Amino acid sequence: MAEFDYYINHRQVEESRARLIKSYRMEAADHVPVVQTTKVKLDYTIYDIVYKKEAMLHQQLSDISATMRHKTDYCPMLAPWHGVGMYAELLGCEINYYENDWPWAKPVITDNPEDVYKLKPKKLEESELWRHLFKTIDYFQKNTRGDIPICATDPQGPMATASMIWRTEDLMCACYTNPEEVHYLLNLVTDVFIEFYEKQMEKIENPAYPGWGFPLGEAGTGISMSDDNAAFMSPKLYEEFCVPYNARIAKHFNGLYLHSCGNWMHNIPVAVKIPQLRAINYHSAPRDGEPEKYRSMIGDSCAVWTGPTDADIGFGGNRPDDRALYGEYLVPKNMQAGGKGLIISGMGDYTGAEGKTPHEMDEFYDWLVGVTKQYT
Repeated sequence: MAEFDYYINHRQVEESRARLIKSYRMEAADHVPVVQTTKVKLDYTIYDIVYKKEAMLHQQLSDISATMRHKTDYCPMLAPWHGVGMYAELLGCEINYYENDWPWAKPVITDNPEDVYKLKPKKLEESELWRHLFKTIDYFQKNTRGDIPICATDPQGPMATASMIWRTEDLMCACYTNPEEVHYLLNLVTDVFIEFYEKQMEKIENPAYPGWGFPLGEAGTGISMSDDNAAFMSPKLYEEFCVPYNARIAKHFNGLYLHSCGNWMHNIPVAVKIPQLRAINYHSAPRDGEPEKYRSMIGDSCAVWTGPTDADIGFGGNRPDDRALYGEYLVPKNMQAGGKGLIISGMGDYTGAEGKTPHEMDEFYDWLVGVTKQYT
């Protein structure tokens, strides 16, 4: 494939997007959407694909073109991504990049909680990293035909970003010892999040909604956000230190699509209290919680986007093959609450299948759709 040439199956995308929108709206679709992707192995380092705009675009367009040659409910979008610490960088964190590891943010608050009052958000022109992000967005738009939506960069929410700015273990202790300082920081981060998310959306000509980490939906119904600390915060702390700020973002953007890695089942009853919550993402793997309990707690309050993750989480080192994993575990447990409002990842989990032919992907899609229909 020549660099920056790409293939889109427009008819398939149109049908899939209609199916996804129905699921997000909690309406019955003709079948549960199955979002499965292909990952193309190119000779790039991690640094190449998280920092160099040319490599990033080439990798993403290669994956999209391969995915569009088999059956899937995936709808293409491009994701300018320079690490999870973008919002933390605006409040003074140094972001370290490595050749073959993911970027890390260096905390600026360690010993003194009152250091939060010294924080001053950067302006866009003061941040070299954010200028670099905007150059990446420009590059994506210049080198594509405008028919692939572009999402805002990885939207780490207020608490997730705060735990990069303030050393995580100290931040969690400060929720008990210095709650006033924690709330000050979370308010500041929320302001920065809203301002800089909007700046990206003003820059992007064809924006992807809800954005990073969720399948493509419809414009005007909110944005996606990562809230990974939900996995290790108590419901009491989550309700006090996460829900109010998540609710502010949901109100501002007319909705919220909420993700957390790990087992955050204990915080689902709190999370569903967020007004205008549109969808929740959890991982369907044994150590990440029990899918049927997630779905029973969520009920019809919002849609669900789930998959098994690409790691051996909770299978005792003996992860089942794909058909057993989906046919005997993921689908039966998630379908106990029915198929309405459910979207699942297929072969390749969230990150994409490698080394599979289009025929193999087609067969798995048809089989998986058939399995879901047994429970509807």
